[in-house]
Amino acid sequence: MYQIPLNELEYNQDYSIRELVNLQNNESILLIIDITSLSNYKYLITLSRYGYIKKTAIEEYNIHARKGTSVVKLDNDDSLAHVFLSAND
Repeated sequence: MYQIPLNELEYNQDYSIRELVNLQNNESILLIIDITSLSNYKYLITLSRYGYIKKTAIEEYNIHARKGTSVVKLDNDDSLAHVFLSAND
């Protein structure tokens, strides 16, 4: 999970996501959210390609980490397929 402060971006300027966050070659963007709306949600749900699912309280993450925050640990041959926000238990 990465945070990109939009107030640091120039208006009407094109950017590559790789300019803004330090994605590894095996990483890709699955969800983009406005963090000011996070108060509407309780949980981050991750689902892996092999069916591993994890429900985590949003407050467990350091959403302000500029270098990124790990959200789930997977086996080497698995990868994240979907990421969801949930307001319900």
